[in-house]
Amino acid sequence: MKISSFLLVLVSITICFSFNTEKKQEFKGLWKSIGYGRILDVGENQVKVYDVNTVSCIPYYYPEKIDEFLVENTPKLSHSDTMIVHKGITTYKYYRINKLPKICSGEPYNSSPIFNFDSYWETFKHYYPYFEERGMDWDNIKKKYRPQINDKTTELELLIILDNIHKELNDDHTNFTWVPNKLEKEYEQSLKGDSNEKPINIDSLWSSGMVKTADRVLTKVNYYNDNGVIWGVTDNNLGYIQINRMWGFADYGISSSLKGDKFWNKYEKKAKKSKNSYHDNNNEGIKKLMGTILKNFEGTDGVIIDIRFNRGGSDAIALNFLSYFNDSSKTAFSKKAKMGDSFTKTQSIKLESKPNAYTKKVVLLTSHETCSAAEIFALASLSLPHVTRIGNNTSGHFSDAITKATPNGWTFRMSMEVYLDQQKKNYEVIGIPPDIKTESTSKALFENLLENKTDAAMIKAIEILRK
Repeated sequence: MKISSFLLVLVSITICFSFNTEKKQEFKGLWKSIGYGRILDVGENQVKVYDVNTVSCIPYYYPEKIDEFLVENTPKLSHSDTMIVHKGITTYKYYRINKLPKICSGEPYNSSPIFNFDSYWETFKHYYPYFEERGMDWDNIKKKYRPQINDKTTELELLIILDNIHKELNDDHTNFTWVPNKLEKEYEQSLKGDSNEKPINIDSLWSSGMVKTADRVLTKVNYYNDNGVIWGVTDNNLGYIQINRMWGFADYGISSSLKGDKFWNKYEKKAKKSKNSYHDNNNEGIKKLMGTILKNFEGTDGVIIDIRFNRGGSDAIALNFLSYFNDSSKTAFSKKAKMGDSFTKTQSIKLESKPNAYTKKVVLLTSHETCSAAEIFALASLSLPHVTRIGNNTSGHFSDAITKATPNGWTFRMSMEVYLDQQKKNYEVIGIPPDIKTESTSKALFENLLENKTDAAMIKAIEILRK
């Protein structure tokens, strides 16, 4: 999933909870995950995580304090040798092991370029589920790139080779998340080459598209948490809510007039001072926000939900938002993770309901830029008969972006999971199709919005809801 670096900082904020010694002792020891390639070493005061495949065993996170681990993962023992961890919408299972595998007994890190390539390749071989959908022959990747590597291959050369593989895979959930700062700068410089072109400020264009869209359809526009949600009621009595990300909704009382860095600097400071978990703060913020919005939407004839600008975040937040348009708990979709030649046990994911849910006609606007957790919102909406989807197929990136590591200490993320609708259909790569298709490309959509041309999806949405 696409989550900003700011959010990753927030979720790592120290949480001021403590647990009794007996509770901590229950989880002490070594635990191996079913799927996902992780081993947890739970000690007296900290938890160490190993990234394991058939080639390497790498401690890829700084040790986490035991209290933080217990709060963020809410582990439970189903019996003495099985631990259940709930994080977001996903349940992870671990079983006790007596000792670390032999592969973990050597040096924790290894700088050999060939060894790093082999470990990276093996991780995808074992855990990546979408080679067929993405037209990738993984054995041929090894034949093509491994001969380019030897003991004299530099770190920059290795990074370029691995990133070229990412480009061939063409999966937005696959990229490096950490390499040394010096190497990152060298890599960025290698991409620039001799180009003198001024870089385009994508974030600025994105924000302009959001605001212009809302300004067109609303006389009075309401903003929440740096354009995270933009909403109001149209002149023809339709509710309009634009959800632009699936993170950052805690209500810390920050003025809606603050934008960009000014807003997020305050947000981070207040998050650090909060006595509650970031997860709880988000849920409370959404509850308060949606209570206000739905009260304003009570007399409307229908609602337009616009997620065309939403590039994702947290699946749990996506389902939380959608639950305000659902009046009965139901299974929305299922998910499972690749594990060698098989998969983990399939998990059924429920869409919960709200007592004050909006159940009149709803139109959901999607685009090719609707990605990750925003696509989970679209996927779950398939279970709601009063929702009509208009626009374009979504991006086609559903799996959580799972963090993995290479033996030299770099970290990357990758897709491991398969999401299926109620009919067991997989929308990876192709995306969720709209019921009514309008714009054909992202470029056409943004050109129309920024140049004040026709917004075909919006026009069609209003037409349907006014019938």
